[in-house]
Amino acid sequence: MVLGIGERSADAMTLQPTRLYKLRPGRVKVPLPPKQAAPFYLSTEWRSLITMIKKQRGNKCHDPNHPPDVPRWKGRIYGDHVVELKDGGPPLDSRNVMLRCHACHARKTMQQRTQRYHG
Repeated sequence: MVLGIGERSADAMTLQPTRLYKLRPGRVKVPLPPKQAAPFYLSTEWRSLITMIKKQRGNKCHDPNHPPDVPRWKGRIYGDHVVELKDGGPPLDSRNVMLRCHACHARKTMQQRTQRYHG
């Protein structure tokens, strides 16, 4: 028997693996754990940098692939590293930070995660 995340087997009382979902023959989709912010993104230095960038550039999405029918200032705006820290990007260089809305940030992050996973 395959149980979902957090479900317990009655006999073993241990967490069981997540279900695997079939995509195409030979490929299996494995759900990723929720992304958690690294401690760096909670630091005073990072938050000060983002506040300064938002004052200079405006609190709106600057992603060139932002959908034209969606307002650029709607919702939460994230400071996103153009070259991610995992890929060697400078952590506190304002030239390496782009302000993105939630949708653009999620799209870019998923593209980077997929590229990193598949090589």
